[in-house]
Amino acid sequence: MGLYVCVLVATTEHSVIVTMTTAHRTPVRTEEYARITLEDMSATVAWDGLETDARSILTTVVPVPCQNGGTCYDEVNGYDCVCPRGWEGEDCGVEVNECASNPCQNEANCTDLIGSFNCSCADGYYGPHCQYELNECLSSPCLNGGSCRDLVNSYSCNCADGFAGENCEISLFPCRGDPCQNGGTCVEEFNDYSCLCPPGYTDHNCLVPVDVQVEGLTSNNEGDDVMGYVKWAVPVAVLLILILIVAVVIVTLYWRRKSKRSCKLFFCTLIIYSPF
Repeated sequence: MGLYVCVLVATTEHSVIVTMTTAHRTPVRTEEYARITLEDMSATVAWDGLETDARSILTTVVPVPCQNGGTCYDEVNGYDCVCPRGWEGEDCGVEVNECASNPCQNEANCTDLIGSFNCSCADGYYGPHCQYELNECLSSPCLNGGSCRDLVNSYSCNCADGFAGENCEISLFPCRGDPCQNGGTCVEEFNDYSCLCPPGYTDHNCLVPVDVQVEGLTSNNEGDDVMGYVKWAVPVAVLLILILIVAVVIVTLYWRRKSKRSCKLFFCTLIIYSPF
């Protein structure tokens, strides 16, 4: 259905000149003149008591000039177009460049659309106009009690005493606070520590007794197992040494007594059988 402006020209005395816009239900005609019957006109046309003396009207067919969905309003000796959003000009044929007003903030890139625009935000910003700054501290990146300071597309951590690193993840004094329990000795390592546990304890912090078996828990300190063997091996070794010493003493005394007896018998024999 095409919209046309129909100009009805008066041909008899006391007739009126009528200009109306009507909806034509027939296919678009290419002739300069077209014959439109009253039945072809919209039923909503208000005639205001006027009567027609013909069942058809010979008129000039003029296409509505407003483009891109513009609304045409008939004026005396002309027309006026009300353009939809995104278009401008006498006939609504010029697209409005929404990026011309620089709606995107903080060095964002603007893309012009029909009746709208799109902002491609720089890193660290968001929002329809890139007007909001991202707060990188919301994710709590600073560890071990460090405080976070938000920057543009970044953040900075102010670390507590004893910690360093971009996120305060490095412990400068890992043995501070005596983490090793039950008399264990703390050995500092890079960003960590290890415990030398006393006999009878194991675990990373010397918390688990050796003679207590906890399901699913194993010792990471092989020295604890060795200390268990040493506890029994020392008394046994001492006992064996004492037995060996006693045996040596007994054997020594035995051979001394045997040697004296043999010497006396030999001496007596020499006296008895001496030629002198």
